[in-house]
Amino acid sequence: MTRALPSRRPGPQATNLALPANVAAYAARSRAEATRKAYASDWRLWAAYAAATGASTLPASVEALCAYCVHMADVELLRVSTIRRRLASIAVAHVAAAYDPPPTRDPRVRAVVTGIARTFGERPHRKDPALLADLERAVAVCGRDLRGTRDRAVLLVGWAGAFRRAELAALRYEDLVAEPGGIRIRLEVSKTDQTRRGMDKGIPHSSRDDLCAACALVAWLEMSRVDEGFVFRRLVGPQERIGELPISGHMVARIVKRTLRSAGIVGDFAGHSLRRGLVTQAAMAGADTLTIMRQTGHRRVEQLAEYVASADVFTRNAATEAGL
Repeated sequence: MTRALPSRRPGPQATNLALPANVAAYAARSRAEATRKAYASDWRLWAAYAAATGASTLPASVEALCAYCVHMADVELLRVSTIRRRLASIAVAHVAAAYDPPPTRDPRVRAVVTGIARTFGERPHRKDPALLADLERAVAVCGRDLRGTRDRAVLLVGWAGAFRRAELAALRYEDLVAEPGGIRIRLEVSKTDQTRRGMDKGIPHSSRDDLCAACALVAWLEMSRVDEGFVFRRLVGPQERIGELPISGHMVARIVKRTLRSAGIVGDFAGHSLRRGLVTQAAMAGADTLTIMRQTGHRRVEQLAEYVASADVFTRNAATEAGL
């Protein structure tokens, strides 16, 4: 006797699975907000160039894109990395409009970019690391008032946690847990963790009071009376009261630049100098790669290799190892 197969249950109607607006919203969130903003800005710049030269914006011609690459290199004097990013933004717009493959992949466009790279070089511009000695001098110039206490905590926590400036600005009180060894900070999302798996960073107590990031953070929380929401707040009004809005990533960069300059330290510094400083200093001290990656959140060793290589140029030098 043949067994009758069970009938398949009717599934939900397609219209009940997801509304078009929801589909578009989730698709947009497949990229980080900063990436979406950069793409939008790049597209506006391309559209302005196309309008000024009478070229078609979408779809773009290969000839117009080649001319745009030359314009970016010779007139705007952009780095090769910026040219590549702008082309990537144009490509994303074309793919979204069903022009796939986009004209940016044409061999003629790639040949022009390669020629620009060979002419001007592709060495990326990286900010200087704020090493431990720099950090020591920087926190020493921070006052004991509200602003100085906040800035000291920003510098020390940013350095000890190897935070990106956006991550530091987005820290919330609810993400902090005091433990005997220091403060555990839960980082829900970062540049290398767009799927929100999250990670914990330990901000350890230091034997030096002036460089103790955990102590500086507690001092800021006590003085500011922040007990919920964003940790690092903007100061508002002539009396510099605690505001509701968090500091921005750009403000983190300004704090780093201002304090290092006030300390008399010369260099090309920015918000990333804190993260880069911790990695470089740890590598110089002989810390293993896995330990550094656990703090930075890097997913691949290759992402960390450039930091370590620059730190090891003298400390792990073949000439030194050979006995020179």
